[in-house]
Amino acid sequence: MNKEPVKIFKRVLDVLPLFGILLLFYVIYRLDRQQLFSILKKIDLRFVAMSFAIFSLNLAMRAFRWFRVLSIAGISAKLGDVITYYLSSMFYGSVTFGRLGELYRMRLFQNIDTSSYEKDFAFFISAVDRVIDVLFMALLSLVLVMLLPGHNGWKISLASILGPVFIISVTLIFSSKALYQKYSPLLAEKRGVIARTILRLLSLLRQFSLVGRMTDMVEILMYTALSWILYILSCYFIVLGLNLDLPWSLLALALFMAILVSLLPVTFQGFGTREIVFISVFSIAGISKEGAVSVSIAFVLTMLMTSLVTGSAGIISEKFHVSRR
Repeated sequence: MNKEPVKIFKRVLDVLPLFGILLLFYVIYRLDRQQLFSILKKIDLRFVAMSFAIFSLNLAMRAFRWFRVLSIAGISAKLGDVITYYLSSMFYGSVTFGRLGELYRMRLFQNIDTSSYEKDFAFFISAVDRVIDVLFMALLSLVLVMLLPGHNGWKISLASILGPVFIISVTLIFSSKALYQKYSPLLAEKRGVIARTILRLLSLLRQFSLVGRMTDMVEILMYTALSWILYILSCYFIVLGLNLDLPWSLLALALFMAILVSLLPVTFQGFGTREIVFISVFSIAGISKEGAVSVSIAFVLTMLMTSLVTGSAGIISEKFHVSRR
């Protein structure tokens, strides 16, 4: 098999995040930079401090949700260890390209007893934790767009993209047992990598659908909703600090859409794509491009600072625990 196309593809993926950085510079270049910096200089630091504190609570809530997802799936881990590795992953995710932060928290499974379950099931459950976030964002984005007066083009476009994604994902989760029973004999006869991958995915989905109860799922969704409320509130304090008049619903829509777009491998930490989304959505409320980009810059800096500070605490805690073992 010729591996050269694979190497080229990997190289392309490595440099794609630079597109977002270039896009950010292009957006700032096209703005009135004097007005942009004027808006940023007037930010009320008391609101920035509130944003920092609330975003810290958001990270703590997400770490606790990961702990509960693992617990419901039957994976035993100490809450302190889960929080430590989650916060450490936030630090590395803030200073590296790609999804290295997501991968770093998998180190948790190297320090707990994994003999009672398959290791790839533990990795899968952690991936499910992330997928729950994406599905929640997709659903709320769809709802928020539908509530906007007018803007039928936006509604049709997003509904055609997010609707099928949400429906297919939910169907896979809740029908995985039936799908596994029906298609596993057929897939088992195939020898290809794709067939084996699909079979393994259905098997993991089946295991996940068999653990926990509906009350557990409601609990996880409640933690997810609370974490996103804290996330939006953290950004809302930045908006207040910049003295901008922006409805809560539009801010939520902009944040959700920016995160969904940032999942594409064409940006680092959402730089460039986030600013484009903010400009587009905030324009509905009559906010200037400079105002939209100032919110993005101030909120990104606040998130990065919070992730670095709390992540440093996680790394120190991790080293402390390792030294005691």
